[in-house]
Amino acid sequence: MKRNPYVAGSFYPSSKEKILSMFLNFESQLDGITPLENIRAIIAPHAGYVYSGMVAMAAYKSASSFNGKDITLLGPSHYYGFPDALQCDFESWITPLGETKSAPLKEIPISNDPFVPEHSLEVQLPFIQHVFKDILLHPIIVGELQPESQIKEKIDRLFKGLIVVSSDLSHYLPYDTAKATDKRTIDRILRLEDPDPEEACGREPIKILIYIARKRKWKPRLIMYRNSGDTAGPKDGVVGYSAIAFTES
Repeated sequence: MKRNPYVAGSFYPSSKEKILSMFLNFESQLDGITPLENIRAIIAPHAGYVYSGMVAMAAYKSASSFNGKDITLLGPSHYYGFPDALQCDFESWITPLGETKSAPLKEIPISNDPFVPEHSLEVQLPFIQHVFKDILLHPIIVGELQPESQIKEKIDRLFKGLIVVSSDLSHYLPYDTAKATDKRTIDRILRLEDPDPEEACGREPIKILIYIARKRKWKPRLIMYRNSGDTAGPKDGVVGYSAIAFTES
């Protein structure tokens, strides 16, 4: 069974040519961002490409030195409520850029239903397909982490290759308030502290990444910050986006 595109034509273009044209435009504006050595993880936003695509491309450009096969993709659940995390057993994911093989890890429950409408994972796929070649994807949707859960430890033990966490930051705040709120959130992440509640829609997968980064002594760095008021939207109610990379020192 294959996971077909669900938000092509809304969050991002439905044609290969239009996606690649957007990507080339983003890349032409990112001359100052270079691939990082010893890249282990990135946080990238998941809004519509006209709003967050530049920031997402900055994250992926910083990670383009990764030459492994496996990408473990963690995203929040926008449409289903469940504890901890779920995987899917789709054999591949399809976007207008092509088909990427997919396989679950061990020990984490499988349910395909939450993956069908979930945009936080799908919008990462065209970037992954554009930047990396011959990838095996391990998609995980993270629900509400439970205090007694061992899911952080499981993913730390089981993950393969590069970790990609899909998350936007604050939502629908005035421009200056959003910038201040997002700076606090980014500073917490850079100190390897969990985000405050409601300040990042992907805060649960970010918590998993921070747990792994602390344990493995990865170093985070901010690659880019923008909000929708900087890119393609009004400034009275913006959404924040960050590109953060984690490297092994």
